[in-house]
Amino acid sequence: MMGVACYDGYVDYYSCSANSTQNIRPALRLDLSKVAFDASTNTFTAKPTHEHSFAYTADGNTIAQICTADGCDLTDLPTLTIAAPALTVYGGAESPEALITDEDGLRGDAEVVYFAANDAGEKTGDALSSAPINAGKYRAEITLGEGDAAATAHVVYTIEKADPIANAPAGLTATYGQTLADVALTNPEGNTEGVWAWADSTLSVGETGENTFKANFTPTDANYNTVEDVDVTVTVTAPAFGTPTFTLPKNIKTIEESAFEGLPMTIVEIPSGCESIGKWAFKGCAGLTQIRIPASVTTIDTTAFDGCVNVLVYGATGSAAETFCGTHANCTFVAENAGE
Repeated sequence: MMGVACYDGYVDYYSCSANSTQNIRPALRLDLSKVAFDASTNTFTAKPTHEHSFAYTADGNTIAQICTADGCDLTDLPTLTIAAPALTVYGGAESPEALITDEDGLRGDAEVVYFAANDAGEKTGDALSSAPINAGKYRAEITLGEGDAAATAHVVYTIEKADPIANAPAGLTATYGQTLADVALTNPEGNTEGVWAWADSTLSVGETGENTFKANFTPTDANYNTVEDVDVTVTVTAPAFGTPTFTLPKNIKTIEESAFEGLPMTIVEIPSGCESIGKWAFKGCAGLTQIRIPASVTTIDTTAFDGCVNVLVYGATGSAAETFCGTHANCTFVAENAGE
């Protein structure tokens, strides 16, 4: 008699006896994964043959391979994921290609396809010819399988604009009385190519000396950010003293109260030797733009230029004219040694 033994996943024989009710021929080897044993009848029957039918399913940026055949008990099926490129800012050295993780080798010859995307991440227009490098929002897709068995994973990402080199223009000059519209802005060498513009070109250049204003820089290449409110310094100088349009007597010592009140004058030179300027002497002379006051004038009444606007007062440093301008906003002192 032969006995029956089970080991290594097979049914085999040993000794010299066998139970004939098991219907096992001597030397028969059975793969237990492919047969079912019925203990009530002590019989083995073959399990139905299963053929895998693979397809793909996608969830966001991941594709998984699945078997669609009934009764499949496969687990831990392979996956592929797509992620944004390493390149995140225009002009960077990183790769613009989407990152693929495919440890199980699902990809084969499948290519990543790139599209421009809207704010919602939806693709717009036709597929791009290659991985984008310009600033913008994009969608990268990869598809595995064909027809109804295909699935597409995607990732939406942004390449940010780069910050330009935008050093402020320097060495700018203007003449008192001008506006910023009269001061041309040029782009310094070494900057990113682009155009400078005053934030408000209607502003006056202000008093003589160094004054700071705001300007904006717009790069020519849209892949760079615009830079706003950059401080730009303008050196304002006074114009040369012009030809007097109103002549005073050379031997005048005192300019009396209201002496020239309201008269139409633009440029006045007070003769050397004059000693004082009285109350309201030039009151309401709205057209007065320049006046030269010699160092001999030691007294100027505080109301002498009431009603005048933006008068340039030319005189000697340390003079009464300089002191007067220091306390009257409608007058700007211009230091010179002429007119003594």
